[in-house]
Amino acid sequence: MNPASHQHCQSTANPDIAVVLPMREQVMGGRAGAVALNVAEYGESSAYRERLLVIGGADPGDFPLSYRQVTAIAGRFWRRTSERYADAVADAIGELGCPVVEMHNRAPLFRRLARRLDQRTSLCLYLHNDPQEMEGMGSPSERSVLLQRASLIYCLSSYIRDRFLHDTAGPP
Repeated sequence: MNPASHQHCQSTANPDIAVVLPMREQVMGGRAGAVALNVAEYGESSAYRERLLVIGGADPGDFPLSYRQVTAIAGRFWRRTSERYADAVADAIGELGCPVVEMHNRAPLFRRLARRLDQRTSLCLYLHNDPQEMEGMGSPSERSVLLQRASLIYCLSSYIRDRFLHDTAGPP
């Protein structure tokens, strides 16, 4: 891993599940975003708590779960910051060897990690919002591609599930 790609690591030795937060998702106290609050709540009560590692771009502060902060790799200025963040996340996951990776709400991040990580890695996508209103999921063909690569897609509600599956090809 590029040493410039991470700043903080409070993590389990050999995590089995990497939970990837959106790049700018705040995780500290009163500033925590909805995704971080959801991850913290289910993670704290999970039977897999000791095997989870949350990866994000924000300072973890008092986040209650094992957390690794990554930042967009310096250099490569011609690429978007989100692409550099995805590469830093992929480097961290590759270094740790997590067999299961769960991403929250970001199809472009999911696609980039799918290209970078081994096909044996189980990639899961957790949707909190209407997918048809999100980047990389607006069209049925974009959502169908995600269905083909994802090991599992979690939807916060049946409404979100129905919106994701609307006009997609293949089995849900």
